[in-house]
Amino acid sequence: MTELDVYLDPDWALGEGFDYSSAVNNTEGTHLRDYVFHITKDTSENAPLFGVSNNSNLNPKETIETGVHYNFTEQGKPAGWYTLRHTFWNDAGNLRVDLSLHDTDGTQLFSESLPPDTHPIQNPIEDVGGNRYGWFSALSEEFTLHIDHTQLCLGSEGCSDEPPPTTTTTTGAPTTTTEPTTTSTTSTSTTSTTSAPTTTTVPEPAPEFGDVPEDNIFAEDIEWLAAEGITFGCNPPANTMFCPEDSVSRGQMAAFINRAIDLPEATQDHFVDDDDSVFEDDINRLAESGITQGCNPPDNSQYCPSDNVLRQEMASFLTRAYGFVDGDPATDRFVDDDGSIHEGDIEALASSGVTVGCNPPDNDMFCPEEEVLRQQMAAFLHRAATD
Repeated sequence: MTELDVYLDPDWALGEGFDYSSAVNNTEGTHLRDYVFHITKDTSENAPLFGVSNNSNLNPKETIETGVHYNFTEQGKPAGWYTLRHTFWNDAGNLRVDLSLHDTDGTQLFSESLPPDTHPIQNPIEDVGGNRYGWFSALSEEFTLHIDHTQLCLGSEGCSDEPPPTTTTTTGAPTTTTEPTTTSTTSTSTTSTTSAPTTTTVPEPAPEFGDVPEDNIFAEDIEWLAAEGITFGCNPPANTMFCPEDSVSRGQMAAFINRAIDLPEATQDHFVDDDDSVFEDDINRLAESGITQGCNPPDNSQYCPSDNVLRQEMASFLTRAYGFVDGDPATDRFVDDDGSIHEGDIEALASSGVTVGCNPPDNDMFCPEEEVLRQQMAAFLHRAATD
């Protein structure tokens, strides 16, 4: 179980808010899944809304009202301290996480379990290694947030009522631990109180990679990709670079998708040309999940892992992976994909808001035969995950 107390104020400006995530590792110590609280003073609802999901953005979420959520204004809740709690438990062999909201009296105001037991991607308990981090993955610019009493503890009885030791404000990634004692994971320099503590302004996050300047229009997408554990970089072992203008290979594409949605393990070797590829496991998972059939029809015994991905192929990969459908099949959005066997997937991708085209401001073309760049792939995956 993890707990975090935050001071929520209905008088925030419209659009202000944050995402807070607690994540788990797999047994190898790498990222498995995020469990995210979203709290935003929603622009359309003119009210603070609270919701949960498995995906975060680098900006406060403005679509909370489209899912199961809690409206502070409708419930007449005032400014004050509220507790965000993650409860991790074994549900018939799969990891389930209850994300709940509590007031200062301990009354539960909202709870939702993730992932739903109907979700196609489940995480068996034996694949779970432990807590990875607790961090604010989205914060409004120049936003002040009061934080206190953060804890990570084991067992089913809840965390201790004793406040953790006072800690100093950190501007980097929060410290995490998997020790069984109650401990602070992220905190300001305040102690528990019923009034708002001393103001602490949260700084802007620094770019993750040295070759992604802040003015890169894909910078936020690339930062999200790294934060989600979907990319590690392009120059191992240092991985200080992202290589944003390099093309994406089919092998890399398989890895990106597998890390993004955590596909089930494959039970067989599907292709003959990927035995020496570091992405072989990702490729086999992609094939077993029906996201790829191969690259040499009709045999489809090969995957062509070193070939670069075309935009039209990317459309099919993402449409199959995320289950996108064309919400308006009567509309032909692009003039340059009529002869493509991927046209249906391209239209589904556009209908889902993952692509708008390749020739702004007209955006009546998709450029289906152009190669996908790594920075573009970051944007496509980010939009797909937060759709």
